[in-house]
Amino acid sequence: MDTEIAFKYLLELDKIFEEKKWKEKKNYEIVLNSLSSFASNIIENDEEYELILELLREFHWISLNEYYEGFTKLLNDFIAELNVRNQNIYAFPIIKKKHEAKIKSGSFISYLIKSILPYLPNSENLRFEDINTFDNLANLKFKKSDVFILVDDFIGSGETLDECINEINKVNKSLIENVKILTLAIKKDTLERIDAKYKIYYNIEILKGITDYNIDESVNNKKEIMKRIENRIFSSIGNYSLGFKQSESLLTLLRTPDNTFPIFWNKYKKRIKLKPPFPRYEKAK
Repeated sequence: MDTEIAFKYLLELDKIFEEKKWKEKKNYEIVLNSLSSFASNIIENDEEYELILELLREFHWISLNEYYEGFTKLLNDFIAELNVRNQNIYAFPIIKKKHEAKIKSGSFISYLIKSILPYLPNSENLRFEDINTFDNLANLKFKKSDVFILVDDFIGSGETLDECINEINKVNKSLIENVKILTLAIKKDTLERIDAKYKIYYNIEILKGITDYNIDESVNNKKEIMKRIENRIFSSIGNYSLGFKQSESLLTLLRTPDNTFPIFWNKYKKRIKLKPPFPRYEKAK
């Protein structure tokens, strides 16, 4: 990328960080430097630079403090709609059966809810219990006044949610009849698919970063631009081109979901001595 375009990109990048208040985040300098280096070393022309900036303008960066604030809001909305004064609330993470022994984001959310709930108005008569295995759900004695919630920080394609609900139906069907779902963020198309079935409390609706912000030929054109960038920086991307199953998400949480465009989180080719701005951790070998 030539010097003039690079300078313009850096000015726009700094403006985005200011407008989105990202400079208030503790590690913003690392992310800003990563995006700046990405421009200097990877971006080749004006249309690529414009696309990256467009995506960043719609990007959601949710830090740990925003988890607390976000779930406080969700819980206040949730409690306001409860119609019985004394209720038991049972929370279960949105997980697959094969993952129930692992620490997943939904388990952290259950713990977070437990810490927030006592400080909320009108919560004095609520009793909360988090459950982490399907076997424990099978043994749960669920009363009509009880409330069952499924929790996570992000619902992407909805595949994990579908598997979770199917497994719960096998072990304790009564739980799903009045289930409620709490999540910080959810993909728009997934929300549209499941909204008629379940009561969902959420803060952010995640749109497709290219498809939902463009029309006609510009959608295909920008997808091709992104794929050219992907081919340049990844040895293999498989099913994660444009995000898992082409989700086109623009979101990072405590861990960046694989639904997000991989340029923001996936490891680059070895010869590219850069780290993505929001890397997912690697498992110990």
